Amino acid sequence: MSAGRDLAMIGMDGRIGVDRGIDTAAEHASRWRAAGATHLSVSTMGIGATGVDGHIAALAELAAAVGLTPPTVS
Repeated sequence: MSAGRDLAMIGMDGRIGVDRGIDTAAEHASRWRAAGATHLSVSTMGIGATGVDGHIAALAELAAAVGLTPPTVS
């Protein structure tokens, strides 16, 4: 505030990984949300995925676990 910036306009970016499981990642995402994070970076490295589809599947599983719904693609 001393720099003249509105604190409500400054975002907070959290980071989590899914390498310890979807349930743990979902809990960490919940904690970031409760802390006021506006963005969340998710790493799918270290899960044993052998291709892009495996990483996308992990992200989709986490999204479902935290209550996000996939966008409609037309």
